[in-house]
Amino acid sequence: MSVWVPPWRSDVHGEADLVEEVTRIYGFNEIPSVAMANPSPVARAVLTAGQRRERDAKRVLAGRGLIEVVTWSFTSTGLAKYFGDPKAELNLANPISSDLNVMRPSLLANLLGACGRNFDRGESQIALFEVGAVYEGVSPDDQRIVASGLRHGRNAARHWAGDERNVDAFDAKADVMAVLEAAGTPLEATQTVAKAPDWYHPGR
Repeated sequence: MSVWVPPWRSDVHGEADLVEEVTRIYGFNEIPSVAMANPSPVARAVLTAGQRRERDAKRVLAGRGLIEVVTWSFTSTGLAKYFGDPKAELNLANPISSDLNVMRPSLLANLLGACGRNFDRGESQIALFEVGAVYEGVSPDDQRIVASGLRHGRNAARHWAGDERNVDAFDAKADVMAVLEAAGTPLEATQTVAKAPDWYHPGR
C-alpha cells in the first residue's frame, strides 16, 4: 500500500503511526484486548541484584532518619579536587554551568554542598544521604553506584527515651552496618581497617 502523509502531519513517520491513525478512526473500543503470550508461567524478578541493593540501601537510610537528596552527576573542579584529583577526561566539554564542569569523583562533594546550603538557611541538624553514581574514568567499568551519608548536629530534636546529644562516629557506623546488612553482607565477617583515601583527616 502506498500512503501519502499530508505535510501538516509532522508526527506521522512510519508504519506504527499509520496503524495508530487507522485504529483511532476505527475506534479504540472496537479493538479486543488480547493477553500477550507468557513464555514462563513463573514470574521472574524485574530488578537486578544491584538495583535491589540500591533500593534497600535507600529504604534503610531513610528509615534511620536521613533525608535523601538527588544531586547533579557533576560538580565543580574546585570541589572535586578535595576528593582526589579527577582525571582530565572527566571534564565536561559543554557544562551547563561553570561550577558544574566535571563528573563527580565522590558523592560527598555534592552532599557537602547541600549541607552548606542548609547551614545558610539556619538549619543546624542535618542528616542527608544519596545513592548514586561516581566516576573514576570514561569507560563503563569506571562508574560505580555508591551510598554516602552525612550527619551533623544533634541526634534528635527531642526524644522521650533520652536527652539529645551530638552525633558521633558510632551513629555513622550504625548507618553503615545497617546498609551492609540490608545488602546481604555477613556482618560477623566484616573488618574495619585504618586505610582510607588521602583526603580523609588522618586518625579521624
